Amino acid sequence: MKDDGKQDESAPILPRWGWTGLIGIPILAGAWLLNEAGQGWWNNTLTNVGVTSLFIIPAAFIGHSFSDWKKSVNKRTEAAETKAQEAVTEAQTASRESRAAKADVEILNNAFAVNDVKLSNIETIRDELMSEQVAEADKEHRFYADLAERGDRLSLLRVLRHGQETGLISDLGLRSPIWETGLHYRFELVDDGFMVNIEDAGGKHLDGYYWDEGEDAVSFYKQLLKAVQKLGAYQGVMTFDPTRNIVAISESLEYASRLRHQKLRMGAENVHDIIEYVDGWYITEDGMFPKGREHYLIEAHRLWSLDWEEHIIGKRWDNDESNIVSAISVARALHADKKPAQVPVLREH
Repeated sequence: MKDDGKQDESAPILPRWGWTGLIGIPILAGAWLLNEAGQGWWNNTLTNVGVTSLFIIPAAFIGHSFSDWKKSVNKRTEAAETKAQEAVTEAQTASRESRAAKADVEILNNAFAVNDVKLSNIETIRDELMSEQVAEADKEHRFYADLAERGDRLSLLRVLRHGQETGLISDLGLRSPIWETGLHYRFELVDDGFMVNIEDAGGKHLDGYYWDEGEDAVSFYKQLLKAVQKLGAYQGVMTFDPTRNIVAISESLEYASRLRHQKLRMGAENVHDIIEYVDGWYITEDGMFPKGREHYLIEAHRLWSLDWEEHIIGKRWDNDESNIVSAISVARALHADKKPAQVPVLREH
């Protein structure tokens, strides 16, 4: 039987050779006829052959059934082996994928660990760099801070030298107003030491003393007291206190020093060549500016513009230290040589 051009592959009930057993039927029939004819030997012989032939049929059937069962068993065995192999293969694949995933996780963990180490190293480097910069700046600031704590000859000498070497203090020396007298100290380097001169607002020299090495602070300040008394500027008991000047110099220079280390801050470029700090204003070789508003520089040649005092007071700056009246008076006296022939009109500043 054909179907779509293909031979029907259904198995026969018996193999072809099994059907040969049917020949035993006519043989037995012939044996029976010979027995009737009195041929006993042939009867027996054909009977044995016929019976034997008939046994071929069940034997063939049994053999064919056993062959089919064996094939079926083999197919099921092969199918089971195939599934088992597929299961083994899947297990091996899963194992490899699991190992690969673990390897990926380990690689990522190692990468994160490396990044943590790198980050740690960067942070360490940054901290060391920042600490070194801060330490270097603090070292300079200490020159000025130590002056307020010690107030002796050596600390004052170090401040003057370092301040002039770095350009913070004017080469003309550093001045400080003597409280309620109209006089000023000028600390000026000479040879291997320094002088403390007493002068008026415009810088006219009135008296002065050299601070000898080995001389203590109390002894030297007593000389300054005598000089003030001799000049008739002594205001009475408990009014003369040169340590107040030392503290004011220390604080104003430390502030200016810290500002100079922040060059991006507006007005930091104006903080140099300081001559004197008066009532919240720094007077420099270029002019004057208020503490906290260093960008607001009044150039020396503009100090005589009309109504500066009224103009600044009108701004109502929140600065109790600031006193434009006294500060600009001193600045004009110090920069008298820069006064223009014609007083300029004040422009908005």
